[in-house]
Amino acid sequence: MAYRAKAYASDEVVGSFTKQYSRIFYYAHELLARNPGSTIKVKVEPYDGKTMFQRFYACLKACKDSFVSCRPIIGLDGAFLKGRHHGELLTAVARDANDQILPLAYAIVEVEKKETWTWFLELLIEDLGGSDMCSALIVMSDQQKGLRQAVQDVFPEVAQRFCVRHLYANFRKKFPGKNLKRLMWRAAPTTHPQQWENEMRNMKEVNEDAFRHLIAIPPSWSAYRLFEIKHVSQNGDNFVVDIDKYTCSCRKWSISGILCMHALAVMRFLNLDAEEYLPVWFKMSTYEEMYSSIIYPINGKHLWEVIQCPDVLPPPKRQLSGRPKKKRRLKQWELKKSTTKMSKGGLTKEMYHL
Repeated sequence: MAYRAKAYASDEVVGSFTKQYSRIFYYAHELLARNPGSTIKVKVEPYDGKTMFQRFYACLKACKDSFVSCRPIIGLDGAFLKGRHHGELLTAVARDANDQILPLAYAIVEVEKKETWTWFLELLIEDLGGSDMCSALIVMSDQQKGLRQAVQDVFPEVAQRFCVRHLYANFRKKFPGKNLKRLMWRAAPTTHPQQWENEMRNMKEVNEDAFRHLIAIPPSWSAYRLFEIKHVSQNGDNFVVDIDKYTCSCRKWSISGILCMHALAVMRFLNLDAEEYLPVWFKMSTYEEMYSSIIYPINGKHLWEVIQCPDVLPPPKRQLSGRPKKKRRLKQWELKKSTTKMSKGGLTKEMYHL
């Protein structure tokens, strides 16, 4: 009785899932009508003589236009949906010059696997200008199910990177401890092979098994080049700067696009304007152009245009094992110590408030 009452109240407040899925084609049509040039895909499948929802993809025109002014980086991630019919949310985001997140596209799929990631990425690459335009991109991910292989199949020429935070989450399961954590995070931000090799040697001296675990993950930097001999010295270290190629042997300029101190010193010596050597996405005009596009809101459902389309059933409800979890399982770095929990302190085991 209580369950039926709760379901009835939920339908009154949130709406019926069955009715919402039956309007999915109307919703897609309204999105396209309000945002011309967008890409909206609804994938359905036959089920017992009827039509059942399978996948949904959306990439709005404003997001496509804004991506042109973004840095050539795409982040990919997936998340569970907590609704009655579950499913997975796949997302692609870009990064502006101020390190802020710009949504690119999203999809609702039945489950996260190589096939669904491939379907999502094939639509995304078409929206971003095709394989030729995307060959210079860098793809960031966290080694999710099927994602790595899908990226290699769809983006064979792009540079693929993995989030160090997620790499450490897997690393600490086998090799816990603050010392190994410190050594790994010292090796992660290095910008050239010599410095990375030195940090890895330090880890090998502490724990050889941890060293073997990390050495199996190939390090990634920008392509290495030979430089003309125009060098600047600081604290006894020599670095080679090639103004014509926009490179420095410290590699910070090549990786981040932001001028390093060595390049700035050379430009000052040669009386050059440093702003002329900034990438286009760091300029104010580019930043303003990026956010000039508008995502137009849609009308209420009573104002939607009536179109000829089948009624779509919601996907089958998957029965997961165990008690349903309401909250996402937090990672280690997301856990925070309670500020109100009482604990024992001192040799006398006296109680005190933290």
